[in-house]
Amino acid sequence: MHACSYSTTNANVPGNVRRTPLAPLRTPIPLRFNHLRFGSLARSPTHNEQQSARAAERRARPMSRRTALTVAVVTTAVGVAALVRWRFAAQSAGKLEGKADQSGDDPPSSSAPPPNVETTPAVTIAANPQGGNLGDGAGREREKGDGAQLVERRDCSDPTRGRGLFANAPLKRLDCALKVRPALTLIFEPYSSEVCLACNKITTPAGVSGSTDKRCRTCKRFAVCGECDAAFNLFEWHKEGECKRWMKLPEGMRQQRQLDVQFMLVRYRAAMDKDWSDDPNVKEPLNSLVDLQANMINLPETQMKGIRGLGNLIDLSPEKVITLMMMIRTNAGSIHLPNVNKVGCALSSNLSALNHNCDPNAVARVLDGCLVVGMTREVEKDDELTISYVDTAAPLTERQAILRNHYQFACSCERCVREATAGL
Repeated sequence: MHACSYSTTNANVPGNVRRTPLAPLRTPIPLRFNHLRFGSLARSPTHNEQQSARAAERRARPMSRRTALTVAVVTTAVGVAALVRWRFAAQSAGKLEGKADQSGDDPPSSSAPPPNVETTPAVTIAANPQGGNLGDGAGREREKGDGAQLVERRDCSDPTRGRGLFANAPLKRLDCALKVRPALTLIFEPYSSEVCLACNKITTPAGVSGSTDKRCRTCKRFAVCGECDAAFNLFEWHKEGECKRWMKLPEGMRQQRQLDVQFMLVRYRAAMDKDWSDDPNVKEPLNSLVDLQANMINLPETQMKGIRGLGNLIDLSPEKVITLMMMIRTNAGSIHLPNVNKVGCALSSNLSALNHNCDPNAVARVLDGCLVVGMTREVEKDDELTISYVDTAAPLTERQAILRNHYQFACSCERCVREATAGL
């Protein structure tokens, strides 16, 4: 319909009076008859248009300093969270994947976009072709005798390898060389409100008769089974420590998605005041994480501003926040549940001490809340335990590319040297 000037003669008007011409319309009338009122050419704004107008008005207002800080913190944290999740996906057969239990998935190249958490499920320690599971601690867990540990962290003879995990006694295939809870554990959303922090078992909902499991209704990011709570008083530790610190953060920040890294930082800060276990035979001490490697990357100033704001909110220095984030990116091991994708990650000083070899003699997993290191072949006393950070079935060039891009070193193990020589 076009705007126009017109006149009409209505036969029903008494005396056949001729009407005066109408004034031209200022704007055309759109052909959206479902929005026209009966008896009027005017169109009222729709609900969506009203919402859009109000949103545009809010955007036009200058942000307060607190709002700007919250936006910067959330933007930075979401970016780092995506980086950490990319690191886990790139580890499809990494530190927590054994030689005999490769998923077969092709790891992403360094140019691939950060994927979601979905990965190939991993249920057990590396499968044993002759029956049983490698290093599951059942039946083949070695006796430690007079308190001596079967393995210990030492400096490697090659200074470029840093510290390593070495055998204090001969170990046989299928032996469980180490079983201890990691220094810092995090369960991802949405599993954090259901999975026990200490043993990684699924808890029962509140109100189930006879259940002593507990789930935090305040932050909705914590759960503990009745057995672990009775042993370690975990729910009280959570409520008085990390939950209070988390609820002090701005509400807008707590309502964002992908806040796993932020909550892990809050948990670390709460554990600095009081950890839920001080027994090194039960859980690695928090201060053992100082040995972890943190491969630093250059961050833009906008992200640095967000990191400084996040550090101020949780009472950590910006340097400590960056170091912890890079530790997570470099060393965090994934936690799996049966028939479920990755549900969490763990930082462990013993796991980080396990150096890489493309022909490893051990495999490591986080199983039932504990870091478990199982042997894939025999080693002698003072031999170094090694695992593979990559899929051992991958060709030489692919293995080297992943190690160089994600772990920042080139492998020179006997297998790589042998394959490189054969390819000449």
